[in-house]
Amino acid sequence: MVRICFLILFSFVLSIGCKLRGERLKISRENNHSNKLRLSGYYYAEFDGKNNFTVLFLYRNGVLYRIDNYWSDLKVIESRVLNGFYATILDNPAHWGIYVIRNNQILIDRWDYGGLPKPHFYGIGTIINDTTFLGGEAFEGRDTFHFKAFPIKPDSTNKFIK
Repeated sequence: MVRICFLILFSFVLSIGCKLRGERLKISRENNHSNKLRLSGYYYAEFDGKNNFTVLFLYRNGVLYRIDNYWSDLKVIESRVLNGFYATILDNPAHWGIYVIRNNQILIDRWDYGGLPKPHFYGIGTIINDTTFLGGEAFEGRDTFHFKAFPIKPDSTNKFIK
Protein backbone atom coordinates (compact mmCIF):
# COMPACT_ATOMS: atom_id res chain seq x y z
CA MET A 1 0.00 0.00 0.00
CA VAL A 2 2.82 2.39 0.90
CA ARG A 3 4.53 1.53 -2.36
CA ILE A 4 1.39 2.30 -4.36
CA CYS A 5 0.96 5.67 -2.60
CA PHE A 6 4.60 6.50 -3.28
CA LEU A 7 4.24 5.62 -6.99
CA ILE A 8 1.11 7.75 -7.31
CA LEU A 9 2.79 10.70 -5.59
CA PHE A 10 5.96 10.27 -7.68
CA SER A 11 3.93 10.16 -10.92
CA PHE A 12 2.05 13.31 -9.91
CA VAL A 13 5.26 15.22 -9.14
CA LEU A 14 6.85 14.03 -12.38
CA SER A 15 3.84 15.10 -14.44
CA ILE A 16 3.88 18.56 -12.84
CA GLY A 17 7.60 18.93 -13.55
CA CYS A 18 7.08 17.98 -17.19
CA LYS A 19 4.22 20.47 -17.51
CA LEU A 20 6.35 23.26 -16.03
CA ARG A 21 9.29 22.56 -18.33
CA GLY A 22 7.04 23.05 -21.36
CA GLU A 23 5.94 26.52 -20.27
CA ARG A 24 8.03 29.47 -21.38
CA LEU A 25 8.73 32.41 -19.13
CA LYS A 26 7.49 35.83 -20.26
CA ILE A 27 10.81 37.65 -20.00
CA SER A 28 14.19 36.72 -21.46
CA ARG A 29 17.27 36.24 -19.34
CA GLU A 30 19.84 39.00 -19.57
CA ASN A 31 22.92 39.79 -17.54
CA ASN A 32 22.45 42.30 -14.74
CA HIS A 33 24.95 45.13 -15.18
CA SER A 34 23.18 47.32 -12.63
CA ASN A 35 24.26 48.06 -9.07
CA LYS A 36 20.67 48.77 -7.98
CA LEU A 37 20.57 45.60 -5.83
CA ARG A 38 23.42 43.88 -4.01
CA LEU A 39 24.16 40.34 -5.13
CA SER A 40 26.66 39.12 -2.51
CA GLY A 41 24.03 37.33 -0.46
CA TYR A 42 20.28 36.81 -0.61
CA TYR A 43 16.99 38.64 -0.21
CA TYR A 44 14.36 37.40 2.21
CA ALA A 45 10.79 38.28 3.08
CA GLU A 46 8.90 36.95 6.06
CA PHE A 47 5.25 36.10 5.53
CA ASP A 48 2.49 35.14 7.94
CA GLY A 49 4.66 36.53 10.77
CA LYS A 50 5.53 32.97 11.85
CA ASN A 51 9.13 32.42 10.74
CA ASN A 52 7.95 31.57 7.23
CA PHE A 53 10.37 32.94 4.66
CA THR A 54 10.86 33.33 0.96
CA VAL A 55 14.55 33.54 0.10
CA LEU A 56 15.74 34.76 -3.30
CA PHE A 57 19.29 34.36 -4.55
CA LEU A 58 19.86 36.80 -7.43
CA TYR A 59 22.75 36.12 -9.81
CA ARG A 60 24.64 38.49 -12.10
CA ASN A 61 23.52 36.39 -15.11
CA GLY A 62 19.85 37.30 -14.48
CA VAL A 63 18.88 33.95 -12.95
CA LEU A 64 17.13 33.70 -9.60
CA TYR A 65 16.88 30.76 -7.25
CA ARG A 66 13.99 30.69 -4.78
CA ILE A 67 13.53 28.84 -1.51
CA ASP A 68 10.26 28.94 0.39
CA ASN A 69 10.67 27.73 3.93
CA TYR A 70 7.71 27.19 6.20
CA TRP A 71 9.41 25.72 9.23
CA SER A 72 12.68 27.51 9.87
CA ASP A 73 14.38 30.71 10.72
CA LEU A 74 17.04 32.20 8.45
CA LYS A 75 19.92 30.54 10.34
CA VAL A 76 18.48 27.10 9.54
CA ILE A 77 18.08 28.05 5.89
CA GLU A 78 21.69 29.30 5.79
CA SER A 79 22.93 26.11 7.44
CA ARG A 80 21.10 24.03 4.85
CA VAL A 81 22.60 26.04 2.00
CA LEU A 82 26.09 25.61 3.47
CA ASN A 83 25.71 21.84 3.96
CA GLY A 84 24.24 21.27 0.48
CA PHE A 85 20.74 20.30 1.61
CA TYR A 86 19.09 22.38 -1.13
CA ALA A 87 21.14 20.68 -3.85
CA THR A 88 18.45 17.98 -3.72
CA ILE A 89 15.85 20.41 -5.12
CA LEU A 90 17.90 22.07 -7.84
CA ASP A 91 16.15 19.87 -10.42
CA ASN A 92 12.74 21.36 -9.60
CA PRO A 93 11.77 24.16 -12.01
CA ALA A 94 9.60 25.83 -9.35
CA HIS A 95 12.79 27.04 -7.63
CA TRP A 96 14.13 28.82 -10.72
CA GLY A 97 13.29 32.00 -12.56
CA ILE A 98 14.58 35.13 -14.23
CA TYR A 99 14.81 38.67 -12.97
CA VAL A 100 15.46 41.92 -14.83
CA ILE A 101 16.09 45.36 -13.38
CA ARG A 102 14.49 48.27 -15.21
CA ASN A 103 14.99 51.72 -13.68
CA ASN A 104 13.79 51.29 -10.06
CA GLN A 105 11.83 48.12 -10.70
CA ILE A 106 12.64 44.44 -10.47
CA LEU A 107 10.69 42.17 -12.79
CA ILE A 108 10.54 38.54 -11.74
CA ASP A 109 9.27 35.65 -13.84
CA ARG A 110 9.47 32.13 -12.49
CA TRP A 111 7.71 28.81 -12.56
CA ASP A 112 5.15 28.33 -9.82
CA TYR A 113 4.75 25.34 -7.53
CA GLY A 114 2.25 22.85 -8.89
CA GLY A 115 1.55 24.74 -12.07
CA LEU A 116 -2.13 25.19 -11.26
CA PRO A 117 -3.97 27.45 -11.74
CA LYS A 118 -1.02 29.24 -13.34
CA PRO A 119 2.15 27.58 -14.59
CA HIS A 120 4.32 30.56 -13.80
CA PHE A 121 4.45 33.70 -11.71
CA TYR A 122 5.24 37.18 -13.00
CA GLY A 123 5.63 40.16 -10.68
CA ILE A 124 7.02 43.68 -10.58
CA GLY A 125 8.63 45.04 -7.42
CA THR A 126 9.88 48.52 -6.52
CA ILE A 127 13.54 48.94 -5.58
CA ILE A 128 13.90 51.17 -2.50
CA ASN A 129 17.68 50.99 -2.21
CA ASP A 130 20.44 48.44 -2.91
CA THR A 131 19.34 46.27 0.03
CA THR A 132 15.53 46.50 -0.08
CA PHE A 133 12.73 46.07 -2.56
CA LEU A 134 8.97 45.99 -2.19
CA GLY A 135 7.03 43.18 -3.76
CA GLY A 136 3.50 43.89 -2.63
CA GLU A 137 0.55 41.84 -3.81
CA ALA A 138 2.31 40.89 -7.02
CA PHE A 139 4.71 38.84 -4.89
CA GLU A 140 1.96 36.81 -3.24
CA GLY A 141 1.82 38.99 -0.12
CA ARG A 142 5.56 38.94 0.53
CA ASP A 143 5.84 42.67 0.90
CA THR A 144 9.39 43.71 1.76
CA PHE A 145 12.51 41.84 0.70
CA HIS A 146 15.66 42.64 2.69
CA PHE A 147 19.24 41.85 1.75
CA LYS A 148 21.44 39.68 3.93
CA ALA A 149 25.13 39.21 3.11
CA PHE A 150 26.03 35.53 2.75
CA PRO A 151 29.31 33.98 1.59
CA ILE A 152 27.99 31.37 -0.87
CA LYS A 153 25.09 30.69 -3.21
CA PRO A 154 23.83 27.53 -4.85
CA ASP A 155 25.18 27.30 -8.41
CA SER A 156 22.93 29.14 -10.89
CA THR A 157 23.47 26.52 -13.59
CA ASN A 158 20.25 24.63 -14.24
CA LYS A 159 18.50 22.80 -17.07
CA PHE A 160 15.51 25.13 -17.20
CA ILE A 161 17.06 28.53 -18.05
CA LYS A 162 19.63 28.99 -20.78
